Amino acid sequence: MPGGVGVQHVAFQVDSDEALRDAYWSLVDHGVTIARAVDHVSQKSIYFRDPDGNLLEVYYELPNARDLFRQGRHDRDAPLVFER
Repeated sequence: MPGGVGVQHVAFQVDSDEALRDAYWSLVDHGVTIARAVDHVSQKSIYFRDPDGNLLEVYYELPNARDLFRQGRHDRDAPLVFER
Protein backbone atom coordinates (compact mmCIF):
# COMPACT_ATOMS: atom_id res chain seq x y z
CA MET A 1 0.00 0.00 0.00
CA PRO A 2 1.80 3.17 -1.19
CA GLY A 3 2.47 5.65 1.56
CA GLY A 4 1.26 3.19 4.17
CA VAL A 5 3.01 1.73 7.15
CA GLY A 6 5.56 -0.97 6.46
CA VAL A 7 8.60 -1.62 4.34
CA GLN A 8 8.59 0.54 1.23
CA HIS A 9 11.55 -1.19 -0.39
CA VAL A 10 14.54 -3.38 0.33
CA ALA A 11 18.02 -2.63 -1.07
CA PHE A 12 20.97 -4.92 -1.66
CA GLN A 13 24.44 -3.45 -2.10
CA VAL A 14 27.04 -4.83 -4.52
CA ASP A 15 30.73 -3.95 -4.43
CA SER A 16 31.44 -2.80 -7.99
CA ASP A 17 30.07 -1.39 -11.24
CA GLU A 18 30.75 -4.79 -12.79
CA ALA A 19 28.70 -6.57 -10.13
CA LEU A 20 25.82 -4.15 -10.72
CA ARG A 21 25.97 -4.76 -14.47
CA ASP A 22 26.04 -8.52 -13.87
CA ALA A 23 23.02 -8.25 -11.56
CA TYR A 24 21.14 -6.24 -14.19
CA TRP A 25 21.72 -8.80 -16.94
CA SER A 26 20.98 -11.72 -14.61
CA LEU A 27 17.63 -10.16 -13.73
CA VAL A 28 16.82 -9.50 -17.40
CA ASP A 29 17.92 -13.00 -18.44
CA HIS A 30 15.58 -14.46 -15.80
CA GLY A 31 12.60 -12.49 -17.10
CA VAL A 32 12.49 -9.86 -14.36
CA THR A 33 11.02 -6.55 -15.48
CA ILE A 34 13.30 -3.68 -14.55
CA ALA A 35 11.23 -0.77 -13.21
CA ARG A 36 14.12 1.63 -13.70
CA ALA A 37 17.90 1.86 -13.61
CA VAL A 38 19.21 5.18 -12.30
CA ASP A 39 22.51 7.02 -11.85
CA HIS A 40 22.00 8.99 -8.62
CA VAL A 41 25.52 10.53 -8.77
CA SER A 42 26.73 8.97 -5.49
CA GLN A 43 25.25 5.59 -6.30
CA LYS A 44 23.82 3.61 -9.21
CA SER A 45 20.61 1.67 -8.70
CA ILE A 46 18.43 -0.94 -10.35
CA TYR A 47 14.81 -1.11 -9.20
CA PHE A 48 12.43 -4.02 -9.78
CA ARG A 49 9.52 -5.78 -8.06
CA ASP A 50 9.38 -9.24 -6.57
CA PRO A 51 6.42 -11.56 -7.36
CA ASP A 52 4.48 -10.05 -4.43
CA GLY A 53 4.93 -6.51 -5.78
CA ASN A 54 7.54 -5.40 -3.23
CA LEU A 55 10.05 -2.90 -4.59
CA LEU A 56 13.62 -4.19 -4.54
CA GLU A 57 16.85 -2.37 -5.34
CA VAL A 58 20.35 -3.50 -6.18
CA TYR A 59 22.86 -0.67 -5.91
CA TYR A 60 26.53 0.21 -6.13
CA GLU A 61 27.72 3.07 -3.95
CA LEU A 62 30.69 4.93 -5.44
CA PRO A 63 33.89 4.92 -3.33
CA ASN A 64 33.60 8.71 -2.83
CA ALA A 65 29.86 8.63 -2.07
CA ARG A 66 30.24 10.18 1.38
CA ASP A 67 32.17 13.15 -0.03
CA LEU A 68 29.57 13.62 -2.75
CA PHE A 69 26.80 13.40 -0.15
CA ARG A 70 28.50 16.03 2.07
CA GLN A 71 28.61 18.39 -0.91
CA GLY A 72 24.83 18.14 -1.16
CA ARG A 73 22.61 15.55 -2.75
CA HIS A 74 22.50 16.94 -6.22
CA ASP A 75 21.10 13.71 -7.58
CA ARG A 76 20.58 13.92 -11.28
CA ASP A 77 18.66 10.65 -11.45
CA ALA A 78 19.83 10.06 -15.02
CA PRO A 79 18.80 6.83 -16.71
CA LEU A 80 21.45 4.13 -16.38
CA VAL A 81 22.17 2.05 -19.48
CA PHE A 82 24.00 -1.27 -19.32
CA GLU A 83 25.79 -2.84 -22.25
CA ARG A 84 26.89 -6.44 -22.53
